[in-house]
Amino acid sequence: MNNKLYLIFICLHLLLISLLPAIAVAECPGIDTEDEDYRPVKTAQPAYPRRAQNRGIEGYAVVNFTITTEGEIKDVKISESEPKGVFDRSVIKAIRKFRYDPCIVDGEAMELTDNELKFSFVLSD
Repeated sequence: MNNKLYLIFICLHLLLISLLPAIAVAECPGIDTEDEDYRPVKTAQPAYPRRAQNRGIEGYAVVNFTITTEGEIKDVKISESEPKGVFDRSVIKAIRKFRYDPCIVDGEAMELTDNELKFSFVLSD
């Protein structure tokens, strides 16, 4: 990878979006192929809040976080949720359990900031 392309990857913010909460795919600037994804090595499903479940409430929460050089999660905060505040605590608890292999670029682990993941809460019939 040439130096200019490497710098572009470093400067871009990482956006982590998942269609399914348990499959959170990210981009690590150290991975140079389209076929290889930066995936968590440990995930957790958020618990459906009992009160919301009993009342038939469905919704979602979007969480932002940083992946540390050790592959742990920090700087967790909810950026959006509907209904507001109903699923936040459950999502924060779950995302803190996620773990990634460190993102290694030129032999050094990188911290990956501005990651985003959406968790949807839907009741089955």
